[in-house]
Amino acid sequence: MNASAGSGAGGGMDSLGATLDSFLGASLQGPWWCWVLAGVTLMACWRVLRRVMSRVVPALLARFDTRVQRAPEPAAFERVQALLQNPAAGALLDWCFAGAGSGAAPLWQPGQRPAVGQRLALAVLTGPGPAAGPAALAQALALHLDGSQQLHAAGGRWAGVFLRLRVKLQNSCWWRQRRARDPWDAGYLLNLADSATQLAHLARFVPRRASLLLAEGLPLAHTLACAQALAAQQAAYDHPVRLLIVAAPGEIAALRAATLACRMALTAVDMA
Repeated sequence: MNASAGSGAGGGMDSLGATLDSFLGASLQGPWWCWVLAGVTLMACWRVLRRVMSRVVPALLARFDTRVQRAPEPAAFERVQALLQNPAAGALLDWCFAGAGSGAAPLWQPGQRPAVGQRLALAVLTGPGPAAGPAALAQALALHLDGSQQLHAAGGRWAGVFLRLRVKLQNSCWWRQRRARDPWDAGYLLNLADSATQLAHLARFVPRRASLLLAEGLPLAHTLACAQALAAQQAAYDHPVRLLIVAAPGEIAALRAATLACRMALTAVDMA
């Protein structure tokens, strides 16, 4: 009884082995160029996959760089909307988007850098008084660009989570062109006691998306040093960076002279 069972099992294994041998033998038969073509195709697919992953994974993992900037404080939705009605807000939005490019690369070239006309631009905002003047408008502009107003309008926690996930996915689609409602990164430059550390962080700053940096309440010399650090790195930026300096009217002349000496253009916007 046991012998018969063992014989049956052995016969079954032999039959399976013979079937596999015949299948492999049939598979290996055919023109040699088929195997060469299959190998070349596999290598090409692997190279494309590596390029796609090298673009998608960093975009999904990128975070707001808190070593360089801090997020703007929240403000009432209605107040932000009212401030954005000021003509200076429209001028600043036009300045932000001018030369920003499409932010897209060809679908078949995931490794190509996005098209950006002007990687870095500087502007100074002045106006009457800090309370209801340029400081408040700069905050409103930041909250508008970074999607805070969209989050408020979305309503509800889950709607906000969905919006954040959608933005992450959009950032990883290298072929997608940037749209006017796409959130930017917006934040205030940190006022660190150790300015050398901050300049070192700025030298390594890599924008994960279009970015607005605000310089408010910083010493003029330090603000200019930050601008120079950004200018030195702008060739490596894949996304537009805009530096908005909130200053008193009497500082414009010094800012113009300093930026002219550094060969940086400065746009002046006055809040009426």
